[in-house]
Amino acid sequence: MKTTISWKRGTFSSTFRILSGEEVIGELTNNAFKQTAEGVIRNKQYRFKTKGLFKQETQIIDAKSDQLIGSISYNYS
Repeated sequence: MKTTISWKRGTFSSTFRILSGEEVIGELTNNAFKQTAEGVIRNKQYRFKTKGLFKQETQIIDAKSDQLIGSISYNYS
């Protein structure tokens, strides 16, 4: 079964609502100065750390165990 995740942000907010369809499943708070974000998805806490300048990658870290659980690679053309 395919799950599509999306996010929405208020106009002047640094917090994003994370949605699965129409259901709010978490939130993400961005810290632009440090290229990090903290989030909660389905009651689990995560940290997102972005590295690199031209070829960025975001590490997804389990906040409780401090272990890397995934990454996001960006394809800039």
